[in-house]
Amino acid sequence: MNLVHFSTVLLSFCRTLLLLWLVLFLPVCGDVAPVAAEQLDTTVKASGSDTEKGADVGNDADAGKDADAGKDADAKKLTTVQRLEHLLGIKQKKKKEGPILIHVSVTGIKDPLLKNVFDRLSLFRQRSNPSLNGVSATQLFRRGSKEIKGALQPFGYYNPQIKSTLTHEEKDGKMNWDASFVIDKGTPVVVVSRELRCEGDGRNNPSINKVVSNFLLAKGDVLRQQLYESEKKKLLNVAIQEGYLDAAFTTSVVQVDPATNTSTIVLVLNSGRVYHFGNTTLTTAPPQRFREKLLHGYLPYRKGDSYNVGTLYELQSILYQTDYFKNVTVTGHPENAQDGEIPVDVSLDMPEQLNKYTLGAGYASNTGAGVTASWKNRMLNSSGDHLGAGVEVAEFEKQVYVTWEKPRSEDPRYDHYLLNGSYTENEWDDTSTRKFSTSAVREYSGPKFNLSGGMEFLDESYDVGSSSSSSGTATIVMPTSTAGLVLADDLINTRNGLRVSAESKGAVEGALSDATFFQWQLGGQMVLTPVSSWRLLGRARFGATLINDIEDIPPSLRFYAGGDNSIRGYAYKSIGPTNSDGDVVGGKYLTVESVEAERLIGKYFGVAAFWDVGTATNDLSLDFHQGAGTGLRVRLPFGSIKLDVASAITESGYPLRVHFSVGGDL
Repeated sequence: MNLVHFSTVLLSFCRTLLLLWLVLFLPVCGDVAPVAAEQLDTTVKASGSDTEKGADVGNDADAGKDADAGKDADAKKLTTVQRLEHLLGIKQKKKKEGPILIHVSVTGIKDPLLKNVFDRLSLFRQRSNPSLNGVSATQLFRRGSKEIKGALQPFGYYNPQIKSTLTHEEKDGKMNWDASFVIDKGTPVVVVSRELRCEGDGRNNPSINKVVSNFLLAKGDVLRQQLYESEKKKLLNVAIQEGYLDAAFTTSVVQVDPATNTSTIVLVLNSGRVYHFGNTTLTTAPPQRFREKLLHGYLPYRKGDSYNVGTLYELQSILYQTDYFKNVTVTGHPENAQDGEIPVDVSLDMPEQLNKYTLGAGYASNTGAGVTASWKNRMLNSSGDHLGAGVEVAEFEKQVYVTWEKPRSEDPRYDHYLLNGSYTENEWDDTSTRKFSTSAVREYSGPKFNLSGGMEFLDESYDVGSSSSSSGTATIVMPTSTAGLVLADDLINTRNGLRVSAESKGAVEGALSDATFFQWQLGGQMVLTPVSSWRLLGRARFGATLINDIEDIPPSLRFYAGGDNSIRGYAYKSIGPTNSDGDVVGGKYLTVESVEAERLIGKYFGVAAFWDVGTATNDLSLDFHQGAGTGLRVRLPFGSIKLDVASAITESGYPLRVHFSVGGDL
């Protein structure tokens, strides 16, 4: 046995030596050379490709003869080491291919189909990858047709015809590749049958049935998957908002027949049972600081309303806006639902400091430069009362005030009682006033409507020019009322909005008043954005006072025109009837209108051109004063800074005046 084994090993060793001698010292035979040449050849030429399979890479049939003729010559160039490696089956490493430049073009379709194709096309997304080479580009190209088909299907195109080509050439030492996809999207798939229904307790719910009946993907429409999914989501969200927390689709099927370009839809929603809001429990820290009855006035829901998570977020926002609390946590507990009612917990952390202090400084053309200081107690008691005071000192106006605000527990968010007291000194032109005022008002300030009514006590002394006949004192006790409507997308930086307001007041001589009069005012402002970069703004104010002699009431109740928010180009309250000395004393009637065009520049800036007209008179004459000019606008979170240069175009010499103000658009 050992002898046989030894003989076998010796024979194998001799055969190996013989083969090595043949490789090292004899020419390689013609059968071996072509194979070696093919394995060592790393140069490929890309040819055109058909519609589905992509590019075929390699030598074409016409080049076969040339390749065979060169095989022997290529084989002779092989080194001895290469011959040995080939004989022993050792593969040689190919020369590493460098990065390439590739351009991808898609024609035959437009957005949004084109965008979706580019988003799905791997070759396009990897075109800037530095590791992309010819081999990997070819592989990605071959996947292109399939990816394009997948990108077109969401838009209803299931049978596109795609012609794809891949070519390359060397330029400036780099390989430039061009991939082209020409697409004929074909006939879209349309919906030929649609079955939509809701099962469960919500089958008769009006909101759910409205979404079902208005489902946008109807019979005869092109099948768009994104629209289908969007409508599904809308239906499910409405069901959940209506309190059907267990709602789910039991059937959601879209069957597509590419051969006939038709589809059928079957969508069934099982709403399950409806859930309602249960009891709302209040926890405060420190405890007993906030009355639970007051909290229930802030709730945007009532016990028994359909449960909606979005309403809980709304409640949290409302409570933060009251300025009472440092932290607010609102939590619903569906897991603790009993008989379909879900309890809600509200946890409130009170601020450590209830007093808030503010300091400020500013400038306006009407009042001049000034400073302000204020104090406010955010929660005076468990009823949520506010108490505040402040002082304002400016060049032409000085004021000290105290306010007390008491929310009504039935609707504390919008309904309040207000007590105000103030002392104010004003100066303009040759007029100065000193006014003490107190008022008691009930005010409703809703998201759209504003209403108020109350009583005001006014004691005012005044001097107008040097004439003693135009100076005096007056005591007035008058009922007041206001009403307003606001419709706007944003009250501060408005793109489209409308504000309308009306105000009335009056007094009777002898009834704690020195004069008899009745006065009303009507005002409006509008903002329109007809195109994205332009705004049109308009405002108007009209007023009238029924009284025998306007000088029977103090200047604060008379009408004047001129100034930042009146007729620009004129000084503050410089327009009105005059006395025998030429001093402006104010009038019975007021008319002011303004139009403005603003060109928005970016997010924060704008330039404007405006025209203001109006007058204040003791009769109904329409001899209007006019001002026109241009201005700069800076839009900030708290309002717009407005710098205007205006000319009084109805005055001789067209005098110019600069106006500066800060405020909202409405």
